Amino acid sequence: MNALTAAKNKLEEGEKIVQIMQITVYVNSEPDFTKQPKIADFASEYFCEELGESGVGSRAAVGVAVLPGEAPVEIAVIAGVGSIKY
Repeated sequence: MNALTAAKNKLEEGEKIVQIMQITVYVNSEPDFTKQPKIADFASEYFCEELGESGVGSRAAVGVAVLPGEAPVEIAVIAGVGSIKY
């Protein structure tokens, strides 16, 4: 998933993601579509698969009229970072 890859690419040497604090899932959707949380479930499951218990944080799912580049979904991540202990 691009959001996790983008977050990992911002880490300095010796750092790692220790906790997903929050994810916000923006879903490009019609006004009568109300299943944004179901789509956000996929993001939550992915973070848990990749990071285990550290992938569990608070989550919001938001329906929007348009996203940049006509993307169907955009995810914002706030992650806690810690040092790798050798």
